[in-house]
Amino acid sequence: MRGELSQKALGQRIRHLREQRHWTQHKLAEKVGIAEVGHIGKWERGEVFPSPHNLISLTRAFNIRLRDLFTFPEQPDL
Repeated sequence: MRGELSQKALGQRIRHLREQRHWTQHKLAEKVGIAEVGHIGKWERGEVFPSPHNLISLTRAFNIRLRDLFTFPEQPDL
């Protein structure tokens, strides 16, 4: 079963995907093409929702489909 993500859970998902790849926030910012590394932290804390352009950039960086950014198999650690 798959669950849908809230804004805060999306942030946790972004962090999980980043850490799974052993990337720093700086590395993810480079891959997404944003100059302000602080945006990554704000996304991960659920404070700010990534723009549509940045959502697409995230999916490219993580090599996943957009829907996979918003859903995930149920896992106890997320």
